[in-house]
Amino acid sequence: MAQGRKKNQNDSYHIFRDQLKERSFCRVYLFFGEEAYLLRQNMKELTAALIPEGDTMNLNIHKDGRISAGQLKDEAMSMPFFSDYRMILAENTGLFAPGADEGETAAMLSFLPEIPQTSVLLFSEDKVDKRSRMYKAVQKNGLAVEFLHPDADTLRRWVLGRFRREKVSITGTALEHLLELTGDDMVRISSETEKLIVYAGEGGGIQIRDVDDLVSARIEDRVFDMIESVTRRERGRVLRLYGDLLQLKERPERILALISRQYNLLMLTKSMMERGRGYAQIQEALGLKFPSLVRKYMDQAGGIRGEELRQAVEDCARTEEHIKTGRISGELGVELLLVKYSSPR
Repeated sequence: MAQGRKKNQNDSYHIFRDQLKERSFCRVYLFFGEEAYLLRQNMKELTAALIPEGDTMNLNIHKDGRISAGQLKDEAMSMPFFSDYRMILAENTGLFAPGADEGETAAMLSFLPEIPQTSVLLFSEDKVDKRSRMYKAVQKNGLAVEFLHPDADTLRRWVLGRFRREKVSITGTALEHLLELTGDDMVRISSETEKLIVYAGEGGGIQIRDVDDLVSARIEDRVFDMIESVTRRERGRVLRLYGDLLQLKERPERILALISRQYNLLMLTKSMMERGRGYAQIQEALGLKFPSLVRKYMDQAGGIRGEELRQAVEDCARTEEHIKTGRISGELGVELLLVKYSSPR
């Protein structure tokens, strides 16, 4: 097992990256967290470091919890076949989630400390309770790595690196707009970046208009634009945008939830601005990574009265209640709410 810095939640990812470089591995890992792209990439790198390409004798993969503690033990205790390592990948076993099977947990806990140095057991889990016995056992006997969304600067460097490797240039404003539209989901950023690279071709360049033409906006951004039109009393455009969302098969209930969230964020922004809070404080409160988005919230909140924002939040909650109790259909309920707040004063 790799030695060195004391393990903790903050540096476990860096410890793991050091292990890959040094080829000094733990016997058991737990991968989890919100950033699926990073998790999958690091899973591939660990597999490639342990198992030669095409070697199926020493790689056991189990998906969707279809594995027992007994089978995992048998595989982990088996010596590798003409190789330095045997790797066992177990995805979504449920052993780390609240309410995990006590029998299976006890059986797993009994053999984790006994895994030989020639085996590496990797758990990849969607649901992890850090208070669970399994989580603590992995921390004691190996390494639990949580993959979080990177900060804004890291995302910028990563995207720029991809463009440079493909000999494609992108302007600063186009890069910021791309990240605004994609958010911090690296799976989506990767997909949209690849689309732009193919469009530009080697030696080509990307302008902000190319991002507008090629990158599809998230539903959150579409709702933001819709609320912006609401504040400008552009009822026709508001209803068109709402119709577009319905055409994309978005459920009215989800649209309403995002409208409510939007008004709550605007109300928070408005309140902080009225109390003289600065840009950095507002950005932290909103949990936004990109400065241009914070400016948009501040601009939008500046054009709405605080009382109107509070009333909108209340109306969103009332509309949700009416939809849930069947007093009105979801589609009509959201439409009436939008008409009310986009009508001329």
